[in-house]
Amino acid sequence: MRHLLLVSALLGAGLMPACAADSPAQMVTGKRSIEQLLRIPKGLRAGRYTLHCGVLIGTSGGVLFARCYPPTTDYAPRALYKATTYAARSTLFVPATRDGEKVEVYTTLTVKIDTTRSNPLIQAAPNDGADAERYGPLYTAPQRYGGSHVNPPNRPLHDPRRAAVVWMKLQIDEQGLMTSCTIINNTKAPAWWVDAVNEAAKQMTFIPGYHEGKPVPTQFVQPMLWRY
Repeated sequence: MRHLLLVSALLGAGLMPACAADSPAQMVTGKRSIEQLLRIPKGLRAGRYTLHCGVLIGTSGGVLFARCYPPTTDYAPRALYKATTYAARSTLFVPATRDGEKVEVYTTLTVKIDTTRSNPLIQAAPNDGADAERYGPLYTAPQRYGGSHVNPPNRPLHDPRRAAVVWMKLQIDEQGLMTSCTIINNTKAPAWWVDAVNEAAKQMTFIPGYHEGKPVPTQFVQPMLWRY
């Protein structure tokens, strides 16, 4: 199987040099890249699939947490979700830095899988495509310092447990500052979860997105899930 290795994710996307005081985590190429780690499940129906993955990247460059999900209502077989999540958890990054120190960051990736050709193609990009029309497919999305830090109120547990899901859509300027926050609640999640996510968003700090070597205004989009 041939894989498309995104050397441009490190070079063509114009990321800051790793020695800079503040720099985003950078995808690697080679054996520890998502493209090399992702194994196409046997019997997967030929098609073109797109998954987004949220990853928490540690100070060593390893992934501490990963969750993959469809960008909208797109469908992908469960086996492909599992394989993509495993690859996202197993990949390595050049760690992000803040004031010259390595730091944990959370970011989103896009993984595209095309099995319609004789040699399946796997392509990973350092963003969720929210600003692809503006910057092209290989810009670097904003990266949040640390985890989500959402503290919902204590709620009674249900059997079976219920899921509260909203989408957090933030506009991040070229300084890494949040200029707007929209919480999208298409699943009719309870108001207390919407409020908790909205309050948490106000406390979040970011490395800005990058395009052609320069920080640029970009969107940060993340589904926020809580089970209660």
